[in-house]
Amino acid sequence: MNVWIYICLTLLAGMAVKGQPPRRHELLMTEILADPSPSVGLPSAEFVEIRNVSQRTLRLDGCRLSDGVSGGTIGTGIQLEPDSLLILCSRSFAGNYATYGRTLGLSSFPAIDNDGESLLLISPEGVVIHAMQFDISYYGNPLKAAGGWSLEMIDHRFPCHGSENWAPSMASDGGTPGRANSMAGTRSDLKPPALLRTFAVDSLTIVAVFDEGLDSVKAAGHLQYSLEGNGPKIVSARPLSPFFDRVQLVFDRPLAQNVVYTLQVSAVSDCHGNPIRGLVFARTGRPDPVRPGQLRINEILFDPKPEAAD
Repeated sequence: MNVWIYICLTLLAGMAVKGQPPRRHELLMTEILADPSPSVGLPSAEFVEIRNVSQRTLRLDGCRLSDGVSGGTIGTGIQLEPDSLLILCSRSFAGNYATYGRTLGLSSFPAIDNDGESLLLISPEGVVIHAMQFDISYYGNPLKAAGGWSLEMIDHRFPCHGSENWAPSMASDGGTPGRANSMAGTRSDLKPPALLRTFAVDSLTIVAVFDEGLDSVKAAGHLQYSLEGNGPKIVSARPLSPFFDRVQLVFDRPLAQNVVYTLQVSAVSDCHGNPIRGLVFARTGRPDPVRPGQLRINEILFDPKPEAAD
């Protein structure tokens, strides 16, 4: 009798377990089929595979898959166990992908641009859980870039990486929806972030652009940014979603026109914890408005070759 009581209590405890909302980088896009035609074996429909890389059961109610313009929302009652996969696709093709693994059809699945796209997993509160920006160069293979082959994430420990952490599938049917990626492997990242450039938004605001996503908590400390000399003081720093490779800086007084400043940055890290090396610098300033005659059209291509563009 005691054994049966134990079993019943265990089952009830398991039924009572409720998933938790996903935090940043706990739920990842790990495979994408943007151009399903011509098919080499998979259904002729786009899909995005997501994976729970946390140690918790995640509740996906209200999470959205978006391309920044349109997107589909995951309904209620959807939970994902640790290390589990879920295939997202258009509702009309859910039956086709269900044979590959657990599948959820979205009524407003975003149309993924074949040549490249920004895809976002967004929490019900509007927080970006994972962002992926790719272009057709990620394939590195003209044949596979022409259609029918998915892109697979290589190492889920580096969700901020771009092209170096994605590769075309090696599966004979063009992809591995619902199962382990054919290109799964290990990557390392010891490279610190680099400050590329800045641009002015207005007289009080500039944006510093980095070569990769930053740790958004560390990057939000405004004392890590300054202008050389007696320039305006930086009073706030805001890493910009969804990729956090840009930081918006606000000054206590306007930047002077026709003055080139030097921005100094220190003590920020990329999203994998690699700190920037010492002090880094970039020129910045407030541009003059364009006057008539200063900006000119100086080249036109009106009759391109076939498959090219004006």
